[in-house]
Amino acid sequence: MTRYWRDGFYRTSVLGNIHWVVGHEVDRFEWEPAAPTLRDDEALHLYRAQAGGFARLVRPNADCPVCGRPVFFYQNSFGSRVFFDELGPPWPKHPCTMHAPADKAAAIVITVSADQLRSQEQFDAIERWSANNLDTAFTERYGAPPWHLAIFAGIYESHGTEILAIRSGTSYRYFALRPTDRAWLVDGQLLTYLGNELSYVSHVDLSVQQLKLRPISANRALLHVFELERLEDANNKSG
Repeated sequence: MTRYWRDGFYRTSVLGNIHWVVGHEVDRFEWEPAAPTLRDDEALHLYRAQAGGFARLVRPNADCPVCGRPVFFYQNSFGSRVFFDELGPPWPKHPCTMHAPADKAAAIVITVSADQLRSQEQFDAIERWSANNLDTAFTERYGAPPWHLAIFAGIYESHGTEILAIRSGTSYRYFALRPTDRAWLVDGQLLTYLGNELSYVSHVDLSVQQLKLRPISANRALLHVFELERLEDANNKSG
């Protein structure tokens, strides 16, 4: 029997739910973990996951126009563009396109969204083919573990309070926005969070935004939403 330690890793379900699996010991009988082979490397290229890191969880939505490497691509309504190698702090920009010119002929908003989340089967296959897991690969390259991935679920307003909601796995998290906070996000956009801090790319000017917000309970957030729904129902009946 062979016993080895497997570091914690992110797992994505077929529904796009993301959760963290803590590190644990694994027992195998008549089995030794094999190093990635040339065939594994070819499979990673086929899945466009050779970049490592978040490419295991999220399908890169573009290829670098210079070197052809899969990247995460954002574009605003003015045609300005930016390419990233990873998602979340430190938001490393792809070196080939550090000064990508604007493309005003194709001035539409493009972000990395929930549509790019990989299926459970893809993620499991990529983990088997990779030399190490997402957390290890990211930390070795950037000196810190990756932030958690989440989906922007919307902003709700009630009684002068704006509530920002994100979905991570099967659960939601809620944060109170201050009047000075600018949450420039589009529905379904992927963002990263760590504790009560959010980090994302603004679809307006493509700058990296980091907000430190006050978390609020789900009960309070839902109360605001229910009050809004009741108000809308009353307005519809009176109309």
